[in-house]
Formats: sequence, C-alpha cells, structure tokens
Amino acid sequence: MNSKTVIFGIAHDNPQTTSPENCRYDACILLADEHFPAGANVQHGEIAGGKYSVFTVKHTAEAVERAWVEIFPVLSESGYLPDTTRPNLERYAAEKVEQHLCEICVPIC
Repeated sequence: MNSKTVIFGIAHDNPQTTSPENCRYDACILLADEHFPAGANVQHGEIAGGKYSVFTVKHTAEAVERAWVEIFPVLSESGYLPDTTRPNLERYAAEKVEQHLCEICVPIC
C-alpha cells in the first residue's frame, strides 16, 4: 500500500432485492501489469470502461448508505440512466482515503 494504491469494492447484488446471505461483494486492488505477481494465487480481471458518474462521499457508513439512496434520483433528474450491464463501484484511492473520502462510481448510458 502506498500513495498510488487504489482499491475497488464491487457490489454485484442489490441488497433491496437480494437477501443478505446471497449478496456478493468483491474487494479488488488495482495493479499495473508489470507489478502483477507471477504465479500468485489470485483472480484477476478488468473493469469495463465507459462513462461513469462519480460521487465523492465522506467515508463513513452513514454517508455511504445515504449516498446510495440519493444517487439514483440525482442521476434520473440529470437525465442519466444507469448502465445495468456493468457493476457499480466504490473506489478507494489513497489520496481520497487520507481525506476520509471515497468515490461511488455508477456506470451510465
């Protein structure tokens, strides 16, 4: 972990429609190709590109929970549609985490 570290949280399920025991969440760390440990027993993949709407949020449970409730009405009012073919992301870049912030990234059409 250093000043360039970026961690992603990927929620695969909507907790309003999926029971808690069936909700899936991946924690990922961004690695440059040349730094990927050879022979490491980890899964790796790529996050789909495209347009994302990014919301900077205080990194507290209350603020993140409130943001998830408020984001989709804000997107709708702004004329954006979420792209449901790509997952929502929580991005934790070291520079933001030091300020007690995180980013919620919602893919948009």
